[in-house]
Amino acid sequence: MELKNGSFQDIHKRCSRKVVAVGKRSALGASRAALTKPRCHPGIRALLLSLSLLLLILPLLLTACSAAPAGMHAEADRNGSATSAIQALSVADTEQPFEASADVVAWINSEPITIGEWMPRMLELRSVVAAEWAPSSGDVSSDSFWYEARNGHTPIEALRKLALDRLAEIKVQQMAARNAGIIEDISYQAFLAGMEKENSQRKSRLAQGQTIYGPKQYSEKVYYTYTLANMVIELKAHLVDAGDAAGAAFGQPLAHASYESWLTEQLRAADVQINTPVYSRLKLSGLQ
Repeated sequence: MELKNGSFQDIHKRCSRKVVAVGKRSALGASRAALTKPRCHPGIRALLLSLSLLLLILPLLLTACSAAPAGMHAEADRNGSATSAIQALSVADTEQPFEASADVVAWINSEPITIGEWMPRMLELRSVVAAEWAPSSGDVSSDSFWYEARNGHTPIEALRKLALDRLAEIKVQQMAARNAGIIEDISYQAFLAGMEKENSQRKSRLAQGQTIYGPKQYSEKVYYTYTLANMVIELKAHLVDAGDAAGAAFGQPLAHASYESWLTEQLRAADVQINTPVYSRLKLSGLQ
């Protein structure tokens, strides 16, 4: 913006000279009742005052403005770091193969083993552990046999470990069968649903006078063993057809020794995770 009567400095000088002249006349005893005010427009004086204040605070404003972005960037960095940490934690949580559950005893390659599936297998293996411990441990039918420590260990601990090994063996075979398209769902819930459907069909056929083979109704133990055995037969055939067993004859079921070698390798590579709060409380009657 430009002023028609001169620059701000010229206006200021003219106003200053008039103020000095008035002061001189006052000192000489001029008879005027009041001093003559300078002929400087009030609006200009207000403008000069504003400019003076602006010149005083301008350095402060410039300093604050230059410092603000750094502070903002620093805050953004801190917020960004915090956000990244949260996102990383969230991703890590979602990528975890399992999560704690009161119904899961262990995970084999991320596949859960529930208490419902675990307990029948553990009860089936009681006789194996009892045969190993009975000669030096007394009556296998008493609670003291299973839960009293001998040389720092208890028979129930040995039974839990044996059940874990057996279920790990089952799960790696089920996962291989699922990958081969032999079975779709290897969860224990799917097994129970299949057993219920099979028993319902058997009951219906009997009611219609039809002939059925095998038991009228499958128990959990019998149906579990039956379906697992059939699955293994199909898996052995698939491994031969896929050329996964070195030296096996094409079109023939995989030899027992070759299949056992394959299974041993699968178990050696398996990731076994124990849900300790549940695993450590397992008793023959369920959870402690």
